[in-house]
Amino acid sequence: MTVKLETWLDELATHAPGASIPAMEQALQSALKDFLLRSGAFAKEIPGVLLRKDRPTYTLSKQPEGPIIFLYELFYKGRTLSFVPAENWLRLQPNAGEPTHFRRYVDEPLRFTVWPTPSADLPERVIPYVAFGYGIKCQEYLPDLFSTHWYEYILSGAIFKLCSQQNKPYSDATLAQVHAKLFRAGIATARDQARKQFTRSETPFVFPKWA
Repeated sequence: MTVKLETWLDELATHAPGASIPAMEQALQSALKDFLLRSGAFAKEIPGVLLRKDRPTYTLSKQPEGPIIFLYELFYKGRTLSFVPAENWLRLQPNAGEPTHFRRYVDEPLRFTVWPTPSADLPERVIPYVAFGYGIKCQEYLPDLFSTHWYEYILSGAIFKLCSQQNKPYSDATLAQVHAKLFRAGIATARDQARKQFTRSETPFVFPKWA
């Protein structure tokens, strides 16, 4: 099942009287962008990648759900590949065989490197679990969990975006401050849930600073 941004409009209008529908839609889109980027909560398995002989580094394909902003985990033959931070990667001795470890690139979220380097074309695919950001599809529909799990968080984000605007009929600095705190708390909650569900490592998601 899917939902649309219109799901939030009626309740948002009660908090921002006088706001036009385009203004509310823009606030919802902005809140959704921030929520996805800062929480990494919209995460799922994507089609696997075949590993080739003597090739350690790969690039994930773009996905219809939206831009990939973070690679949480890689699975091979039902087991999790161990993540190795960049500062420790060069300490690994050259080796060949089936992969047991991987490296991600925060500045290039589609890219990853495995270790050992495959010694042959491997018959099974490595399965990535990734987090998605805001994409054009989000303007058409959203997965059901956006309303079942994150409805209030996104609503608070949109209220914050609208009420913090100056010289508008719906300007309300106090209400904006309240919902900014609720929005940030919701992002933190969703981020923690995503970490627990999709990662077993202690390496954190490197999030942008709150502006």
